[in-house]
Amino acid sequence: MKVILRQNVEGLGERGKILNVKTGYARNFLVPKGFAFEYSDGNMKRFDEEKQKIKKQEIKDLGIAKEMAEKLKEVSITLKQKAHDNDELYGSVTSALIATELVKLNYPIDKSAVLLEEHIKRLGVYDVPVKLHTDIITQIKVWVVKDE
Repeated sequence: MKVILRQNVEGLGERGKILNVKTGYARNFLVPKGFAFEYSDGNMKRFDEEKQKIKKQEIKDLGIAKEMAEKLKEVSITLKQKAHDNDELYGSVTSALIATELVKLNYPIDKSAVLLEEHIKRLGVYDVPVKLHTDIITQIKVWVVKDE
């Protein structure tokens, strides 16, 4: 059965690709979940209209992400953590903790957007990358200080 992918499907293909898949896979999974349309001239036209709307939304999202990136460059977060005498933390600072602090500052950032390679386990100042869009990554300063 021929289908038009409405979005990227891992292991299958990218949005807009026309593929031949097994009928059961298309009818029971791809089409009901909204991942694909059954191929026809009408659905091809429908997909083209949908693609135009998505492009407009992506352009809008990119603009918002650029604005937020400029604002986030100036953001500095201070996290008070309990630490040993040798500056090692009892726990660690995670992406979720940083995202929570950003939300408190009215920046709606999800924890998956905070790109920590590994959890912060020592006191200090860190530049933490935040991914706002597929093309936009900015840095914020995170100060991890000792909680008295």
